[in-house]
Amino acid sequence: MSKVENIERDVKALTSTELAAFRRWFVEFDAQVWDRQIEEDVQKGKLDNLAEEALAAHHAGKSKELGDILLLQAFGLAIEPFRAQFAILPIRITNF
Repeated sequence: MSKVENIERDVKALTSTELAAFRRWFVEFDAQVWDRQIEEDVQKGKLDNLAEEALAAHHAGKSKELGDILLLQAFGLAIEPFRAQFAILPIRITNF
């Protein structure tokens, strides 16, 4: 049996409480692995071309403000019914 098969077997045997704890741990673990990979790619210059293209598009006026959209999507809400309410907030996400 492979390591992955053993892990699958063990995960299937977890109680619901244990599975919830495992999910929380794995989400954090996976995020840390992803962050390290992105940091390595940035240090190696692998994302330089993408960043240059994005900045050029932004300076050419081809970008849109995403603050409202990102905020609403983060909370899983439909965007349109809330757009007017969020327009009055004292803070705006405009610079990235």
